Amino acid sequence: MVLGLAYIFTFNAPGSVLNRLYATLAILVISNLVHYFTVPFLTATTSLKQMDAEFESVAASMGVPFWKTFWRVTVPIALPSIVGISMYFFLNAMVTLSAVVFLVAPGTELAAVAVLLMDDSGDTAQAAAMSVLIVAVGLLVRLVYWLVLRGITRRTQAWR
Repeated sequence: MVLGLAYIFTFNAPGSVLNRLYATLAILVISNLVHYFTVPFLTATTSLKQMDAEFESVAASMGVPFWKTFWRVTVPIALPSIVGISMYFFLNAMVTLSAVVFLVAPGTELAAVAVLLMDDSGDTAQAAAMSVLIVAVGLLVRLVYWLVLRGITRRTQAWR
């Protein structure tokens, strides 16, 4: 809630350069990235710390550019963590209310906010149905995540 209010005061100031972001999808994305940053950061850090530090040294001594080592070694090894981070961001952003309830502009319909508004207006049955749809989409995304992760693990983590 405090994060949403801080975004309103920061982005809604008329003389601010950031005012252009107010009432756009970009502010909702930025808000969710900042709000849920800690867990993905720790996941990525842990994933990178598990890798051998000599990959970069060996690649540099062989004259392989950094970007080639990054795309051919680091990304495939860290791909399960990258997919997990994206799933975490998606599911949490889909059900968040605390900050986005203050940032939603007229004409922008978010499912979690719609549930809140339906319940406030007395449409409890519709709010419950929308909540079930949100849970169903979350379960479907989780199933797709599991299938993708299984395929990625087989292709990139066979060395384990």
